[in-house]
Amino acid sequence: MKGKLLLSTCSLLLVACGGSGDAGGDQGSNGNNAHLVGDFVRQATKCDARAANTSAKVILHRKDGSVMSTHQPNASGRLDIDWPADAAHITLVTTSNGELRLDTQLVRSSGDLGINAAYDDSLNLQCECKTLDVNGAELAAAYPDHKILLRGARLDSVNSTEFCKVPGSEYASVDLWLTPTIANDKSYGALLDVNQNNASLVLTADLVSDAANEGVDVSFYDNYDGISRAYTYGLNKDGRRHFMRSPDILSVFPGIYSNNYLQLFHSRDLGSTAEGSLSYHAGRRIKVTEPTQVQTVDIADNEQAMLASVNALLQGIASGSAVNYDLGNIGTNRAGLMVFVNGNGMYWSINGPLKGTFPDLQLPAEIEAQLETADIQQISFQSSGYRQAGGINALREQLATESRSGTKLRPAFFDNYDYEDITVWLN
Repeated sequence: MKGKLLLSTCSLLLVACGGSGDAGGDQGSNGNNAHLVGDFVRQATKCDARAANTSAKVILHRKDGSVMSTHQPNASGRLDIDWPADAAHITLVTTSNGELRLDTQLVRSSGDLGINAAYDDSLNLQCECKTLDVNGAELAAAYPDHKILLRGARLDSVNSTEFCKVPGSEYASVDLWLTPTIANDKSYGALLDVNQNNASLVLTADLVSDAANEGVDVSFYDNYDGISRAYTYGLNKDGRRHFMRSPDILSVFPGIYSNNYLQLFHSRDLGSTAEGSLSYHAGRRIKVTEPTQVQTVDIADNEQAMLASVNALLQGIASGSAVNYDLGNIGTNRAGLMVFVNGNGMYWSINGPLKGTFPDLQLPAEIEAQLETADIQQISFQSSGYRQAGGINALREQLATESRSGTKLRPAFFDNYDYEDITVWLN
């Protein structure tokens, strides 16, 4: 199969660029309850309008990875099936704006899958949208040494900007901020309510004049010589706001948000061959509770251990047989193994325990045929989590609960993100 040849190429790249090693482990137990339930929706990209996704599929796999059965949600997008005693893994199959998306969960028991949303631009017709002429001239004149950004996009003197919502609801908060272009100046920010604006939005200096609108510059110590990327943002019921990126000044707004975050990334190029290239990445996200203090961010550095474990896993998968793997000695309180496969017209994510057996996964013939023709460009192998106890099952339960919460304000479980990955780019 083409997929096995690609994985063989990945394994050769790891040997050529990063060395090799071995890893082992035992597969965890798989408990059984009565049912597997979940809800499948299609969602607009301009607002949160939704409709039932009746074309989604849920594939049950046996322990060896073979296909046991395939199921589809009912007319309302609801799935509720008995959980067979010999089911061990599942794969969710959806299409998001024409892209095939697979989500495989290894060593899965019954329970709640939560709400699975696949994006569909055709549902944008169900959104209520308006276009406002955003005039930032007065604000620019008052703050000539600042860049003005609205929803992360830099403003010219007048911008036409579209705002959308689900009919009958309110428009989401709109983040405005000013980033200094000279040293030793402050950032300023505000959350705007555009529900009463029908044709224009005039940005005036009083929008950022209160003490609560002043940003606090974030300084941090990390255990690396260099950081590839750094972000800060605030979080409210509408999601991430004031998402600031390096190399610009990074600020948080404790007068606006109770939940502010700093996220740092590091990467290393590990080499390349004619077949592709190899890189190592690590990152942390922490909640900023004392913004005036220097933030200490310890980023993991287990490059060689990751290389060894990933190479052993790849060699086993490429051989077409189940393979034991063990990432349990890498990192602190991580949730599990994550594999991400990106290609032209397809995306496949696989998650499982930190230690176990990676089966020889099989899929229905029509999906296998799609994968055979896909141009696979990138494969990432990740060890990640939130420094919480409970492993992959706790993470799955939290994600299912979050998907049903009706808010984008994430639970505290997700405050402390920690990951490392080995990524293969295929030529």
